[in-house]
Amino acid sequence: MVSNKLKNSLILLLMSVIWGFAFAAQRLGADVLGPFTFFAFRNYFAVATMLVFFLFIKRDTHGTDPVFSIKLGLLGGLMELVACICQQIGIAYTTAANSSFITATYVIIVPLLYLLLGRKVDRKLWFCVVLELIGLYLLCIKGDFTINKGDILTMVCALVFAIHIVLIARGGRRLDSIIFCATQFIVCALCSSILMLIFERPVNIEGVKTAIIPLMYTGCLSSAFCVTLQVKVQKEVNPTVASLIMCLESVFGAVGGWLILHEILSIKEMIGCLLMFAAIVLSQLPERKKT
Repeated sequence: MVSNKLKNSLILLLMSVIWGFAFAAQRLGADVLGPFTFFAFRNYFAVATMLVFFLFIKRDTHGTDPVFSIKLGLLGGLMELVACICQQIGIAYTTAANSSFITATYVIIVPLLYLLLGRKVDRKLWFCVVLELIGLYLLCIKGDFTINKGDILTMVCALVFAIHIVLIARGGRRLDSIIFCATQFIVCALCSSILMLIFERPVNIEGVKTAIIPLMYTGCLSSAFCVTLQVKVQKEVNPTVASLIMCLESVFGAVGGWLILHEILSIKEMIGCLLMFAAIVLSQLPERKKT
């Protein structure tokens, strides 16, 4: 019989696989749809899935505040919109591997943001930051010392995601995860629909039909399904273990790019990916307690 601890770890691993392969799905979507159209329809699928969860899944709402969750969801939705649009536009100009590894740098940025808020940051993190910057240089800077604009947009995405994580953490136990996430997806769907109608007219319906699988994958699985699982499972798993498992998202992003998109990384880019992944994992390891 599988222990509860192992089951939860396997669920987190499944989430990492889904999130990682979502970068390949986004890259496929970017080939046939504009970023606003893709993100709008992705979020409509997410909203529909969250409605099913809301109606049919039992949840513990003790101590939560629905009104507070909606207000924070409105702000979180705007931040999610900026981050994901930057990521979706950026992935059209870079590889799935680059996008996944650069996005994962939010793990490093979050504690740095806490430093700006006056919290103490251990010395190990500064080593991780240096390692991360070296890895980013090897992955993103070309031989003629230029940087891909897709990589720059993805760096902006990682920064906004990090701010978003801090925002959620400050919400604490008052946050109803289902209401918060559903509000976010609705905000993203409506705002990206407005941008779609302004900048991508006429709406590419044929492109939507062509990209229906990437849209359903990223909307139903990567967004709604994984977010719900994450909130449920992380309450029962050691935070360090959870972070280490979810860091594998960047590895599966590179694997998805190789298997689905046939992307090949140079030796220099592979070393950059390894250094970035090492920095991400090291940043999540607990400090040894002094005796």
